Amino acid sequence: MIIGSKNKGKIEEIIKISEKYGLKYDFQTCNDLSIPEIIENGNSFAENSIIKASEIFKLYGKPVITDDSGLCVDFLKGFPGIFSSRYSGGGDSKNISKLLIELKNIPAEKRQAKFFCSVCYCFDYNSYVVFSGEIHGIIIDERRGENGFGYDPVFYLPQYKKTMAELSSQDKNSISHRAQAFDKLFKYLSEKF
Repeated sequence: MIIGSKNKGKIEEIIKISEKYGLKYDFQTCNDLSIPEIIENGNSFAENSIIKASEIFKLYGKPVITDDSGLCVDFLKGFPGIFSSRYSGGGDSKNISKLLIELKNIPAEKRQAKFFCSVCYCFDYNSYVVFSGEIHGIIIDERRGENGFGYDPVFYLPQYKKTMAELSSQDKNSISHRAQAFDKLFKYLSEKF
C-alpha cells in the first residue's frame, strides 16, 4: 500500500494508527517512489485527496492512502480552507501572520475555527472511500508552543487550555482531525479484510 505523502511525521503517525487495528501493510511512500507533483485543483478537501490518490493509483496500480487537510475559520467563511498551506504564499509563519491580520480586532467569540481532514483510500481505478475528521478550537492572537506545524501555535483548544502546538505529540496525535480520519479508515479496513 502506498502512503501518498513525503511528510515523515505524518507517515509515522499513519503507520502507528494502522498498527492499532492489527494491520500490517508493506507501506511505500512518496519518498520511496518517483511521483510527479500532482495538481490539487478540487473544490474541497475530499476532492483533493481523491485526486491525489487516483493519480498515484494510475501510476503504480497499488492501493493508495492520501489526505488533504486545513484550517477553516468561521469569521472568514471557511477560509483559508483548501488553500491553508498556500494562504500567504510564504510558508507557515507568514500564513499565521496573514491570518492574524485578517482577524485583528475580532473578538474571541467570533474566532471559532476547525481543523478538517479528508482521507482517501483508492483501491482500484475510480474506486475509493473517503473518511473525515475535525477538531474545533479558537484562533488566538499570540503564537504558543513548539510542537506541531502549520497553524498549530494559534489554534487554541479550550478543553485542554492549550494550543495544538503546546500539546505533546502523543496527545495531539490521539485527538487531531487527521488521527480521527485515519482511525475511521483503518477501522473500515480491519473490518473489511
